[in-house]
Amino acid sequence: MVMFSIKPAKMTVLISIVALAGLLLSGCEKNEPAVSTSQTKHSVKQVFEFSGPIMGSSYHIKVVLTDGKELSENLAAGVNESLVRIDRLMSTYKPDSEISRFNAAPQNIWFPVSHETFDVIALGQEISEKSGGYYDMTVGPLVNSWGFGPTGKPVKIPDEGQLQRVMNRVGFGYLELKPESSSILKRADIYLDLSSIAKGYAVDVVADYLQQHGVTDYLVEVGGEIRAQGFKPDDSVWRLAIEAPTVGERSIYKVIELTNAGLATSGDYRNYYQEEGVRYSHTIDPFTGKPVQHSLTSVSVVRPTSAEADAMATMFMVMGAERGYKFAVENNIAAFFIFRNGDEFESQSTQAFKRYLTQ
Repeated sequence: MVMFSIKPAKMTVLISIVALAGLLLSGCEKNEPAVSTSQTKHSVKQVFEFSGPIMGSSYHIKVVLTDGKELSENLAAGVNESLVRIDRLMSTYKPDSEISRFNAAPQNIWFPVSHETFDVIALGQEISEKSGGYYDMTVGPLVNSWGFGPTGKPVKIPDEGQLQRVMNRVGFGYLELKPESSSILKRADIYLDLSSIAKGYAVDVVADYLQQHGVTDYLVEVGGEIRAQGFKPDDSVWRLAIEAPTVGERSIYKVIELTNAGLATSGDYRNYYQEEGVRYSHTIDPFTGKPVQHSLTSVSVVRPTSAEADAMATMFMVMGAERGYKFAVENNIAAFFIFRNGDEFESQSTQAFKRYLTQ
């Protein structure tokens, strides 16, 4: 059964801010219904919202419609169907998904995939190459070994011998792509994990769907990844929040204004566990085989697409604050880094990101 809800929205302070009302950049709680209207001589613009569960998380969509046009259930159903398709293709939690079948397939055999899966993998490989391997989708065996995959938390922390054996299965160079047949091939027993890019891609798919159906002003969020397009009913840009990376509470760290771009945030303060006083983050360093251990606690990235932003946010979390900031500046990437300095948080923004900050 298709599960989603459609609600007209109501005006709140920071009407489209995705924080504290439930849509924090790294959060996935259901937001309160909201409405905003702006009337001119010839038309009325109104925000409608619909949401539902997906990818082990949820999605929240806000669309601006004019002239009293009603948001039909067909539009909401179409969005839901698009998201369900991406989940069925790319989830490692579904044994019959396309990516799970590839992971279980033999080596050295070309495996045909959908154009969606191929596009995601091709983008991921491009970012892997540009980053020198700091972003790597083949990190899946390590993700699973540390308990952040479908198998859950391990009985005990993997030792060096276990890690070395798993590391032999990791490396984006083991993956080959054949664009003409939309096929992929593995030269080793790799296990692809698309969790660092699939939600961002799903946001882009929804954005494309909305635009194909005549919606030009919208805010799309899937599992914390964002795409903002056009304007709110009063012709102002969408306002969003970057969450303070504080464990156990949620508060606003910075507010940004965004339109016609994708936004993603990655951090170490939500998905982690502790063992014998050591905190293990879900972000795995493909060079060490271990969860990252550095001062960088959160990074937000703005890119033309949410898929790019999603993957790059993970890439920067692996790089750490100093290396990540240097890479972002050299490549003119809009990125905002929050890092620990003792018991305090400090932040650093690239010049390209400063245009989005409001405070």
